[in-house]
Amino acid sequence: LWTRKEALLKAFGVGLGVDPARFDAGATEPVAPPPTAADMPSCRALPLDLPTGLVGAVALPVGSKLVGQHGLEWV
Repeated sequence: LWTRKEALLKAFGVGLGVDPARFDAGATEPVAPPPTAADMPSCRALPLDLPTGLVGAVALPVGSKLVGQHGLEWV
């Protein structure tokens, strides 16, 4: 949940200037921007496919598609 909230707030251009505890990130449905970013488009947060133990999300404006994801190899 935290990674979805952070991804959305950054996509809206407000970062952690908005209290994540007061922001509803939803699941994968579109989320409207907070009042301080009302001119930004609604976005969706999508989970990233990461190795076990890691969690991540990317926020995209509604209508955009996640084209691909490239992995990193840890050494």
